[in-house]
Amino acid sequence: GNGYAIVYHANGGTGVMVNQVCKRGQVYNLTRCAFAPPSGKTRFAGWLGSNGKRYDDGVLVFNAMGEGETVTMTAIWQ
Repeated sequence: GNGYAIVYHANGGTGVMVNQVCKRGQVYNLTRCAFAPPSGKTRFAGWLGSNGKRYDDGVLVFNAMGEGETVTMTAIWQ
C-alpha cells in the first residue's frame, strides 16, 4: 500500500508546511512546527491529531493512521 499521510493545519497561524507521507510499520518524526502564531497567541503548544491524540513538536509517530488514510495535525496555540 501507499501508507498514510500527515497534513499540517495552521489553525489561524500563517506559513506553509509540507505534508508527510508515511509507511505503516515505520517510525517518523513529526515535522517541527514552521507556522507563525496567529494574532494574540505567542506559543506553539503541540498538535491535535484528527485521530484524537495530542502530539508534541517533532515527536516520533508510529502508525498514526490506517493504510490509505490521512491524519490532520492541527496546531495548538497559547
